[in-house]
Amino acid sequence: MLESNVFAKNSQVLVTTGQIANCVRKMAGQIEAAYKNSQNVLAIVLMTGAKWFADDLFREMQSGKFEIEYVKIDSYHGKTKSSGQVKFQNQIRSQVADRDVLIIDDLYDTGLTLKKVTEEITQQGGRVRTCVFLEKDIEHLEDVDIDFLGLKVPNCFLIGYGLDYQGQFRELPFITTLNQEQL
Repeated sequence: MLESNVFAKNSQVLVTTGQIANCVRKMAGQIEAAYKNSQNVLAIVLMTGAKWFADDLFREMQSGKFEIEYVKIDSYHGKTKSSGQVKFQNQIRSQVADRDVLIIDDLYDTGLTLKKVTEEITQQGGRVRTCVFLEKDIEHLEDVDIDFLGLKVPNCFLIGYGLDYQGQFRELPFITTLNQEQL
């Protein structure tokens, strides 16, 4: 079991609560402008990490034009690095053919997850745009066009604001690095 204060020792807050709020507000405005002439847009939120970001984003937009579906997908499988294997825990239930679909994710690192979901929706005939809160400053294994990007962050393991380590630390209201030396 991890100590609840493991993030505080030798860790660095990378994104404050205020920076998160400002970024989410800006992105919400960009998304609303992009979809101003669209009706009934399907938003696919990649769980569990992106839920915090997506919920704040929808509260900012308040447009009512988004049908929201949460899809659980995982490539980390409890580790601090992607396994390289993207696994859907549940499939997309909504019809995507001939629809505008916004994929919302918390983190673009390897690109494997975003690529897999984008391909799945495109194969079903959906028009895809992507919205990602954080992009790691690394060479991605899969390049994905990001339509709405929040912030770029260094290549380190992040926790807080939905990001976790083995299910812990999602509730932190800021984003910090995980001190892996104490794990």
